[in-house]
Amino acid sequence: MTSQDTASKKASKAWWWAATLPALAIMVAASSSVMVHGYRPLSVHSTVEATKQEPAEFSFDYQLDQDTAQRSATVTLAAIDKADPSEFGSLYADKNLMDPPALPGDTALYKATVDWHADPESPLEGCEVGLRDGQGIEQPVRLVLSPQDVPTDMPAAFPNLCEPEGAAGPMAINPFELDANILPESSARPAEWEMTYYFVTNADFEPSELFVTWGAPYEVRLHTGA
Repeated sequence: MTSQDTASKKASKAWWWAATLPALAIMVAASSSVMVHGYRPLSVHSTVEATKQEPAEFSFDYQLDQDTAQRSATVTLAAIDKADPSEFGSLYADKNLMDPPALPGDTALYKATVDWHADPESPLEGCEVGLRDGQGIEQPVRLVLSPQDVPTDMPAAFPNLCEPEGAAGPMAINPFELDANILPESSARPAEWEMTYYFVTNADFEPSELFVTWGAPYEVRLHTGA
């Protein structure tokens, strides 16, 4: 290979990088723009808080493109305490039509009951509920029940944590189109209902709050202390 060929190849590589780097920069900028406009805010900076047996009223506006989805309700942490494993196992089997998970000896069970009040037309689907300790460690719901559940032949694959099963209100977001889409049909959800949540935690877990959210920037925090 001649020195001329080598120089030509070096020039070709230099040209390729010169042409590629700006394109990569544009791609990164574009993806960053999507992240900023489509997914921000990423952190919670607006909370509604209450202590046990104290009502917390909230109204959250979620912006998606040019549409706004408003989620409004009043929630009260009526009770929270440790639960009996046999109670959890029996209820889990009845609700899910399968054996409950085996619980190691170094775990604890908590049961929290939350009272809900909302306009039947207020969309509340797709929420997240969890238990959090003073260190910020979170535990997800392992079982959810409501006296207002409507019996069904098969349990829901993804239970709604903020509405009775089989008696949900309208949807705010169409998950297939990512549009704000309040469905026109009447709501099957009552104006008042109760949700009971079961959590499996480490034995030394000490819950400080139960949280409810539909994503940042909003969150409801129901503190377990009186």
